Amino acid sequence: LVCKVIGDGKPTGICGSGLIDIIAGLLEAGVIDETGRLMEGPRVVQIDDNTKTAYLLAGPSESGNGKPVYLSQKDIREVQLAKGAIAAGIALLAEQMGITLEQIEQVYIAGAFGNYMDPAGACRIGMLPGILKDRIIPVGNAAGEGAKLALLNNEELERAERLARHTEFLELAALPEFQDEFVDQSGNEGRQCNNEYKGSTHSDCCLGLFGNTKERTETKELTQYYVMDNGRADKDN
Repeated sequence: LVCKVIGDGKPTGICGSGLIDIIAGLLEAGVIDETGRLMEGPRVVQIDDNTKTAYLLAGPSESGNGKPVYLSQKDIREVQLAKGAIAAGIALLAEQMGITLEQIEQVYIAGAFGNYMDPAGACRIGMLPGILKDRIIPVGNAAGEGAKLALLNNEELERAERLARHTEFLELAALPEFQDEFVDQSGNEGRQCNNEYKGSTHSDCCLGLFGNTKERTETKELTQYYVMDNGRADKDN
């Protein structure tokens, strides 16, 4: 694994896009198993009594604040839950529209997270469908840019108003099928899957629990690296 730090300084934490990259890389390397459990290894350590299992990214002498930077087992479980909710939301949105995932032409990801997120890593862990990997487009600060366009161009303002009038809000948590879909996307249910890292089933390719890395019959080479945030970490450890 190759560590890269935003700003080329010493690491102080893990940014959101880096979290996806490190989990995807460790999953591919077999350091994380198909259930999301950290396996034994030279950098899998016990940090303290509260963090019994973690993958050490940088020791105190290597970090920018004298504290270890690590990916804990709890971090991985939280990503699994978030990943399950996002994947369930995508599946249910497509279902409500009466389309298949293959019919989605483009996926726009807004915000700083979208700018730095590696689509291959997001698809590798099953957060986004693998079939859409080459259709993902980062758009940065979409809200800010949209506001500028609306202020400077009446046609763009009218277009935005038309879009707003025809946009429907879907309360996922209110859908009776959401909980079942969430469990399917978060657990090893053997769902059929379109992820391009697929084996024969969903459980063979996705971080579903995280997918079966031992039995996967077809893999795609993945650049194994993560980004650690220098001074802009969104988590303390």
